[in-house]
Amino acid sequence: SIELKNNKQSIKYSVNNLENISLEFYNLKVEIDKIDNILYPKSGYLLEYYYENSSLNNYEIQKISFDKYTSILDRSSIRLYGDYLYSNDVLPQYKNINYFKPDRMLSFGEYKLYSSNLINYGIEFNYTYKNSQTFRFILNSINNVEFPINDFERNNLKSIGLGLRVKSIFGPINFLWTKSNKDLITDNYIENYYFSIGIDY
Repeated sequence: SIELKNNKQSIKYSVNNLENISLEFYNLKVEIDKIDNILYPKSGYLLEYYYENSSLNNYEIQKISFDKYTSILDRSSIRLYGDYLYSNDVLPQYKNINYFKPDRMLSFGEYKLYSSNLINYGIEFNYTYKNSQTFRFILNSINNVEFPINDFERNNLKSIGLGLRVKSIFGPINFLWTKSNKDLITDNYIENYYFSIGIDY
């Protein structure tokens, strides 16, 4: 699929120390989806490319994400995945808030990675038991996380994850435990738990 948009956006803040923002930009999104199953993929690949540019506000963003699934043996599969985010470091402040699913960057998922540039990659091993329960083991590494405001940079953020996915009448039931070697600011480790029911978009 290919998607091209032209956008106009205005943000008015209720606090006095933040300046109101008016944006005009266009974005392009290209997606190649060759996975065999949207809920329980075991083979194929998914590639996504996103580009955003604003000549009015003088910034650009590029994002590339990929997932490659390969079946091994009878009940096992491997997922290789990665993400690359680049911008020219003059983004409006809220444009540095990035969303990633919890099983993609593990301890730093959802809205916890505030950055303008980053590189992420990982590997996931899945084992299916009795066609309804899938055990998951994930290794993840995040490099070159750059913070746009204070020029702070972090490298070698490594995490592991153990998870269980169960098929049910309500959709997939997911449980995931994650642990990292350090957080974004200090060298203290992070331990998190995630739980969801239903289709996660």
